[in-house]
Amino acid sequence: MNVDPVSGYRYYSIEQFELLDIIYYLKSMGVPLKQIKLQLEKRNLDSFLDILQKHKEDAEEKIRELESISKHRITESKGKSHESN
Repeated sequence: MNVDPVSGYRYYSIEQFELLDIIYYLKSMGVPLKQIKLQLEKRNLDSFLDILQKHKEDAEEKIRELESISKHRITESKGKSHESN
């Protein structure tokens, strides 16, 4: 990163933007920053893929939980509407 001494503007390299994209993507998947930092320090592809797989599984489990809650609420609301009729 270069900093303009007059304006204080920071200039970033393409590699730094690529790294930022990786961090943003992992963070949006719910990977904690501490874990992202460890992975970037290790630079181990297998470990990186393991983390992605784990977070994918976690996200799929969360989707199933939310779908179950939604179905339960729909069933409850249908039951209440039949009671009021």
